[in-house]
Amino acid sequence: MSTTFTAENATEALILEQALAYARQLARTATDAPDGQVLRLAEACVLEQGRELLRRSLAIVLQAQAEGGEKKGPRAAPAGAARDAPTRADPTTNW
Repeated sequence: MSTTFTAENATEALILEQALAYARQLARTATDAPDGQVLRLAEACVLEQGRELLRRSLAIVLQAQAEGGEKKGPRAAPAGAARDAPTRADPTTNW
């Protein structure tokens, strides 16, 4: 069976590649497992490789977002206070 997926951007493409590698590893693990060990080994693969897939996906998305922020330029600077405006609370005031 052959199915085609279309990624809308590089981030999706990387995550799709990672997910495909994960699915193939899980299938190989189940196929290669000795009789009576399929469930145990497949579960171990899901836990280990599934977590790794999630970590990689998160890293890919965060990296893409960080790069997108860099393209937008630096964040706007905070607005300054007026020179004669007090910037601290009155110490004699009891809140």
